[in-house]
Amino acid sequence: MPAQRKLIIASLAFACTALLSSCGAKAEHRSFDSNNPPLEIVTNKFMDEYEKQIVEGEVRNVSGQEIADVQLVVNFLSASDRLLDISTQDLGTIAAGGTARFRVEHEDDYRSVGVTSHRLRFRIAEENQPVAHRDQTGNQPALPSTGSGTKEQEADPGGSRGAPVAPTGH
Repeated sequence: MPAQRKLIIASLAFACTALLSSCGAKAEHRSFDSNNPPLEIVTNKFMDEYEKQIVEGEVRNVSGQEIADVQLVVNFLSASDRLLDISTQDLGTIAAGGTARFRVEHEDDYRSVGVTSHRLRFRIAEENQPVAHRDQTGNQPALPSTGSGTKEQEADPGGSRGAPVAPTGH
């Protein structure tokens, strides 16, 4: 009986693979040239209000094709560039030449008291693949995201840093 079971399982696995291949269901892994980044940050503002930080801006797709499943990753940093917290926002599909606006609000909590600045990164959410970008706002030069989503791995230098601004206070 075990030999028959193995034969059935192998046959089912083969049939499923053939079916998926014929449907064109392949994982698409796109590569992005970091020498010619497909995304460009047009605006990037960081506002520190009473117990809340707001990051807002706009990113443009400067590649010749649409980019689907884009996710913004915002690293919130202390004055000494220590990573305090991470927030994400799904931007969806950005058409070739198109733009996407973003706004991320971050509430202070016990983990993130002392946020003074931020860094932006982009990735393809489903694949967790970094997407290189350039920063036209005059902030720190951009490097691709590690795409990891973990604080330890996202804490490496790079990304587009928003200049800190004085708290508006309330």
